Amino acid sequence: MRAPFAPRIRSVLLLVAALFLSPFLPGSSTTSAFAAPLPLDEYLSQVRSDNPGVRAADETSRGALLRSREARLVFAPQLSATAQVLSDARPQLNSFAPEKTTGSSFTFGLSQQFAFGAQARLGYQLSHVRLHVNPAATGFYNTTDYFDAIPSLELAVPLLRNFGGSESRAQQELVEAAALATHYGEAHHARMLLLEAELAYWRLAAGREVVEVQERTLSRTKFLREWAAKRVRFNLGDRSDLLQADAAHRFRELELQAARDEERAAEQGFNSIRGREPGAKVEPLAPLAQARAEIAPEWKTLSEPPRPREDLLASEQARRLSSGQAEQAAERNRANLELFGQAQLNGRSGTASDALSSGFSLDKRTASVGVRLVSSLNFGAKSDARDGAEREQAAASMAFERRRFEQKQEFLDLRSRLAEAQARLGLARELEKLQEEKVTHERNRLQRGRSTTFQLIQFEADYSTAQLARLRAQFEVIQLVARLNTFGAHP
Repeated sequence: MRAPFAPRIRSVLLLVAALFLSPFLPGSSTTSAFAAPLPLDEYLSQVRSDNPGVRAADETSRGALLRSREARLVFAPQLSATAQVLSDARPQLNSFAPEKTTGSSFTFGLSQQFAFGAQARLGYQLSHVRLHVNPAATGFYNTTDYFDAIPSLELAVPLLRNFGGSESRAQQELVEAAALATHYGEAHHARMLLLEAELAYWRLAAGREVVEVQERTLSRTKFLREWAAKRVRFNLGDRSDLLQADAAHRFRELELQAARDEERAAEQGFNSIRGREPGAKVEPLAPLAQARAEIAPEWKTLSEPPRPREDLLASEQARRLSSGQAEQAAERNRANLELFGQAQLNGRSGTASDALSSGFSLDKRTASVGVRLVSSLNFGAKSDARDGAEREQAAASMAFERRRFEQKQEFLDLRSRLAEAQARLGLARELEKLQEEKVTHERNRLQRGRSTTFQLIQFEADYSTAQLARLRAQFEVIQLVARLNTFGAHP
């Protein structure tokens, strides 16, 4: 009676060997064959160079930083120069007036607005005038062709509006704060795009590892199904074991398909961020185990972020901008009362050289001093404008303080969540190790006929669930570390 059972025993032994060797069989890889994994830093470099959004944010940020230097022009010396030619042939009321006047002039000046409010202008004018007169009226003119050389100095000191240079400094604040707000805002935008790219990298890496886990689990479930089918065929097992194994195999196929769909979506996002077609080939990536899973040690004891992030710096510049607008509005609606003075020397001669030399003589000087007042008479509107500007300034300060509080809370919350996620990751690794030992032991028990197919299927499911839980915990830690690192150095 032993001979007919010999083939069955050999078949069973071969099936058992295949079953217990299956966990070591390589799963089908979904990754294209490339020479080496693509490092994260290289991928981020591709994003910086090939993503128009990142490039635009970088260029705008750099351009705004350069534009902030425009604020220095408020108190910078200004050069002015004018050259003109004159020809005046208007009809005159009497025959003694010049029939025509021709000439030319050149004016050169340097002016500056000082930080303490005063305005000064130093100028020089050289002009040439020729009078075309009736011969009968020649005796009325000592000269009809002469040169004027006039150096001059003007000075104005505000007594109400812009007293002490407050309006001018507010204008400087406006120009600089507006540019810096754009600079920091776009720098933060670029940082967030790079964070999105980093998370897309690790999302795809995690998706591929999930696919590998599901492929290995499906491979083991497939052999379990074949094992149960052989046992039923040889009347060594119950059909319920086969149905259970078949259902488990179908369920693992469904999970594998879902994992591959997630991998495909992650690949599309991965390629899209670096500016490539969705279907482009994707290189192998670094495993999750190589990702940064820790923050700087000194950060673990900080009570606030190590440095202000760019969005907080942008909010600070918005506060400066609002403060400058309020100050400018208050000054703009003050009465303009200023003390001014002017002094000039006058040189005139028939030749340019004589006019230039006599132009520095104090004998023919001109000087004037005065007071100038300009004021609106709608005092109610002026008062409302000042009150409105002060309210806007207070609101900007409150918004900045709130943003600083939120950023501090975000940093502390991320750090707390990271510590919790790292603890969960440690537990997940321990659980995975225990589940691996448990399923290995159960395979040995099944091989000796001391367990059931259903029991091993359940243990295989527990092991797969533990592996996936570890991958999720790893990805969560990576995400939190990446978000915390946005409080570090500039991207």
